[in-house]
Amino acid sequence: MLKRMMRMGLICAIALLIASVAMAQQAPEPVVRMGDWVEIGDDAWINFIGAATIKYNVAENHDFEGDIQDAFVPDSFNATGGRFCERGAADAFCAEIRLGADFRYQKNFRMRILLEAESVYDGNLIDDRANSNDGTENPTHVERFWVDYTFEQVPLRIRVGADLWCLDLGCVVSDDDPGYKLWYNAGDIELRAWTVLQNQGVRLELTNDNNDVYYMFGARYTGMKGHTFAVDFLYDRDRFNQRAAGRESDFFLIMPAWRGQIGNISVFAEGLFGFGEVRTPTVDFDVANWAVMASAEINLGQFRPYVGVIYASGDDDENDTDLNGFHPVNHADVLLIGLGPFPNGEGPIYDQETPCAANSPICGGIGGLHTIANPFNNNVGNTQHTRATLDSEFSNAGTFLFIVGSRVSVAKQHNLDVWYSYHAVADSTLMEAQARGITGDPNYSIDESMFHSIGGHWTWTLSRHFDIQLRGNATFAADGMKDIAETVTTCGNGTQACEGEDVHLAGEVQFRGRF
Repeated sequence: MLKRMMRMGLICAIALLIASVAMAQQAPEPVVRMGDWVEIGDDAWINFIGAATIKYNVAENHDFEGDIQDAFVPDSFNATGGRFCERGAADAFCAEIRLGADFRYQKNFRMRILLEAESVYDGNLIDDRANSNDGTENPTHVERFWVDYTFEQVPLRIRVGADLWCLDLGCVVSDDDPGYKLWYNAGDIELRAWTVLQNQGVRLELTNDNNDVYYMFGARYTGMKGHTFAVDFLYDRDRFNQRAAGRESDFFLIMPAWRGQIGNISVFAEGLFGFGEVRTPTVDFDVANWAVMASAEINLGQFRPYVGVIYASGDDDENDTDLNGFHPVNHADVLLIGLGPFPNGEGPIYDQETPCAANSPICGGIGGLHTIANPFNNNVGNTQHTRATLDSEFSNAGTFLFIVGSRVSVAKQHNLDVWYSYHAVADSTLMEAQARGITGDPNYSIDESMFHSIGGHWTWTLSRHFDIQLRGNATFAADGMKDIAETVTTCGNGTQACEGEDVHLAGEVQFRGRF
């Protein structure tokens, strides 16, 4: 019996040896690549996504006062999340980590799944311990997910999920909210119809009609070489905030725009005209606001000087039922405005916390004049209407922003941006009403000018996968910001009026890897 088992084992071992030798003689099947894409099946491809943006920020005198201890309010800011990572906010070591993949089948189907973690990191947080201020841990979440299909027989394309989108040419209405999008392409004309879910009532354990939904439509015409003409329409139907903030609203926004090339000059212009209604339990408000944006950049080879301007209407009466402050939607939101040479909100006027004199509520407090990546001053004047308890982005002081600068190709792999920007409100009436309530002076006035900023941004691109960036800017309080500073009496020995004379400084070094 034992001999028989030994013979069978020897036969099996010989068979396995012969099979392994035969397999070793076969040539390995080559991996098919097309750029960054790898074939994983018949006409099925995958492109892996890996990105790490690691940066260290420094900031000084965010409140224009060297005598006041700089501090943020944990209840208002996620101390472990991205807000501390914004330029100009605080001294912080931050990282944004992304991991995901793009998938493609044939020519008409695509899909993306992308995970992200963004946080301030130190010795505690890297071990995933809770932050001592607000109890949150390292935030990891699904940042993008969508499927995209182009029909073969008709010029239609559909995308469902959460992607990074812009409705209008200037990306005033933009975000990464989930929804349904449909495009119809007829040569030089493209039509679009989108529905996006901004907030869902199920988060508040509500059913039925308690959502904030964007209904969006648009058209593009590219029949003239080098020019794009567009008109886009937004209907923001907000029923979510009737539970969260005691109000509901219907708001309509029309956005005609043009982007073109005239010789070596790139130009852009867009108008925004809004109207609607905000309803509270005690009074209804009519909304009528507007804004204009324009920019130009000239290509001189090594130098590319540019200029840009934004003007948006402000509310001028805290006692009426009209809301005239411009904002594209009736809640704080991140916008990706592509003004001049800065697409997708990457310019120097968007992605930093705006300083505020002595952190006064008149200029937006800790958050500054506006939400990060949003040039419209939506944080000032929101609560100043005396006819009702109202906290609306349409009750703001308006915006005037001017920027001039140049992009410079210093050498191969080295690029420099330098700029000057001027920031003001369009109408300081609501801010003055708030100041008079604080000071008790019925004649207290505030100038419309807020601050001046100069800065630079150097990029060293070592490869298409890796670059190093240095950025810094200095911000000086203008007359209006100094007027606001004087309403605060906690400077000096704690009983003196502030002055807003100190310069706000911010800097950042960033290392970015992308695959």
